Amino acid sequence: MEQFIIYLNTQQIKYSIGDNSITILESLNLAEVRIKHLPDNLIINGDLNLRLTTIKKLPDNLTVNGDLCARATKIKAWPKNLNVKGSIDLLRTRIASLPDNLTVNGDLNLEQTPVKSLPANLKVKGNLALRGSHFCNIPERFDVAGSLNLSDTKIDRLPDNLNIQGDLNIARTKIKKLPENLSGSGDLHLSRTKVKILPDNLDIMGDLDLSDTRIKKLPGNLKVGGKLDLYGTRIQKIPKDLTVTGGIALGGSKIRKLPDNLTVNDYLDLGFTKIKKLPDNLIVNGYLGLRAIKVKKLLKHSNVQCTSLGLDGAKIKQLPANIEVKNSLYLSYTEIKQLPDNLELKGDLTLRYVPIKKLPDNLTVGGYLDLSCTRIETLPENLKVAGNLNLSSSKLKKLPKNLHIGGDLDLHNTKIKKIQDNL
Repeated sequence: MEQFIIYLNTQQIKYSIGDNSITILESLNLAEVRIKHLPDNLIINGDLNLRLTTIKKLPDNLTVNGDLCARATKIKAWPKNLNVKGSIDLLRTRIASLPDNLTVNGDLNLEQTPVKSLPANLKVKGNLALRGSHFCNIPERFDVAGSLNLSDTKIDRLPDNLNIQGDLNIARTKIKKLPENLSGSGDLHLSRTKVKILPDNLDIMGDLDLSDTRIKKLPGNLKVGGKLDLYGTRIQKIPKDLTVTGGIALGGSKIRKLPDNLTVNDYLDLGFTKIKKLPDNLIVNGYLGLRAIKVKKLLKHSNVQCTSLGLDGAKIKQLPANIEVKNSLYLSYTEIKQLPDNLELKGDLTLRYVPIKKLPDNLTVGGYLDLSCTRIETLPENLKVAGNLNLSSSKLKKLPKNLHIGGDLDLHNTKIKKIQDNL
């Protein structure tokens, strides 16, 4: 105790001494401090941070009136009569078991610990994180008020009637089936699990991540309140009764067909797919991603409305006249040689490594303009760019007098030697 008192005095930390106890009158941050022991009956009137200390044992009768952080320490056991009013962070500690009837008033972080099971009647009033731990079994009586992260654990099944108030993350586990009557109010992450079938009438209030799963078919009446990630799946078509509030990621999937009259309220990513036809009257109220696919015929015969269009790496030489983009246009690494006259974008325009030699007159870009590594030698006299302008490694030799830039100007590896005062 004497050495601890000396440390407190040296650091001018406010404390009081009672009958066989010490009360720290503020938060105590000992992160990376070379301290090996703490006295028993210690009271912290704030947070206690022990991150990366050499402490191997928490003192008995420790009271922390805020959060306790002991991550990346060598602590092996739960102390007697530990009382923490806030969250407990034990990431990368050596604690393998917890006491029965434990109540955590905030979050409980057990990531990358040797914990294999949870105690009976555990109650966590915040989030419970077990990512990368040895955890393999959920107890029957179990209460988590927030999110539950079981990703990268050894668990292979979930109990029936599991009720999670926040997100449920079981990514990269051996779970093959979702439990009956699963309910939650957040995201559901199933990426790289062995789940093959989803139950009908599944209603996810947040995001649904099915990326890199073995699922071949979406269930009937699936409702997703956030985003739907189907990246790298074997799904070939989207059902007509699907409801998704956010974006849909289909990049790298086996998708072949989309339903007619499809409206996506955020982004629709079809990059690196072999889709051959877009549906009639497709509306994307955000970004339509068609990266690295054969889009010449795809767009020519489609009636598509989208806010932003991504064609990076696509084999296309000309923008179709029937496509109207108001926000951003991403054309880097394409073969486009000409842009439409009077092009006006509220967002970004990227033309990196595009063989275009001239920009249209009266071009207006409301965001970022990337002309790096292009053959463009002159810019329009009245070019307006609200964001950054990247001209690095381009053929430009001078800047127009009336050029207006709202952000930064990158002239790296160009022959431009003079910059106007207004820039």
